[in-house]
Amino acid sequence: MLPPSARRRILLLKENAETGGVHTVSEALAYALEAAGHCCDTKAIRTAPLSHLWRAASQADVIIATHNFLPAYAAWFVGQLRRKPVITWFHGPLLDVLENAKSSSAKRRWLRWLYRRLPWMVFVSHHGRDSFLQFMGGQMVARQQSQVIPNPHPDWSTAPVSQNKPAGTIRCGYVGRLSSEKRPEVLLDTLDYLPEHYELRITGEGPMQRALQSDAAVRAPGRIQWQSFQPATPALYQAHHVTLLTSAYEGCPMAVLESLAAGVPCAGLPIPALQEMLSKDMPYALAEDMRPSALAQAVLRVGAMPANTLQQDMARALARYSPRQFSSAWTRLIEQVTS
Repeated sequence: MLPPSARRRILLLKENAETGGVHTVSEALAYALEAAGHCCDTKAIRTAPLSHLWRAASQADVIIATHNFLPAYAAWFVGQLRRKPVITWFHGPLLDVLENAKSSSAKRRWLRWLYRRLPWMVFVSHHGRDSFLQFMGGQMVARQQSQVIPNPHPDWSTAPVSQNKPAGTIRCGYVGRLSSEKRPEVLLDTLDYLPEHYELRITGEGPMQRALQSDAAVRAPGRIQWQSFQPATPALYQAHHVTLLTSAYEGCPMAVLESLAAGVPCAGLPIPALQEMLSKDMPYALAEDMRPSALAQAVLRVGAMPANTLQQDMARALARYSPRQFSSAWTRLIEQVTS
């Protein structure tokens, strides 16, 4: 616990109250900072009255934009008016995000103008920082400070192990939004390359849900189960033998950390974020290329690993994403920003 003189009032600005990885890790940050002795207040820009936002910003010692788009715009503007230090949190690889959104040249110019004026930046992965630098022309502006602080895994070490797996069946699981950047259609393609006793449980909602369900009813009748969004718990992941990751890009995906913390291995496409997270300790869990057939082979490799070896590899991977390291890095940063 910090001494009273080192404790700060921190405002976390988020866009809205929606759930998802950014929401989960923002809550983890608020918990970590309060456990260290700071006082945290979280406001959603789209729902909180302006007077409440203004009052919270006026009372804060530090403003944290929990995302690098709308929260960053608001945090920078209020920080300028109230002369408050601002930290901007980048969760995804910027170039990929902008490309997927088909962002206009005008928006890109605006973002470059704004990002040159941000004094403190946190990236959840080295790939995320590299993507930012590429977008900005290769280097930070003078006096800008940046750090890579990976997301933390949930502390599920004492959670009971669920046995909710049908005998004789290998169940693959997917937990996440059903939207284009997550490429959930790859799940169906991957299932085509797996033996008949492999099934799939998809947990999530999104704009692609109806089309996927229609396609699945024709291509894989009886092999796919669907459930709507569920809060992340060990039991959610322990209903699977392996969690699949099919995204076109990621920052530091919570689905990986949640699954491994629940004792369930992952298999994913070899995007840079997953290479950064898994290639050192679990290289067999990454597909050799972006084809569904390659992902199916990764699933089979994970299933063939000796259980003890697999658990040891998962533990080593998780050790680099500990809540203690996350909390310590952010606490040091707050001290640096306010010194």
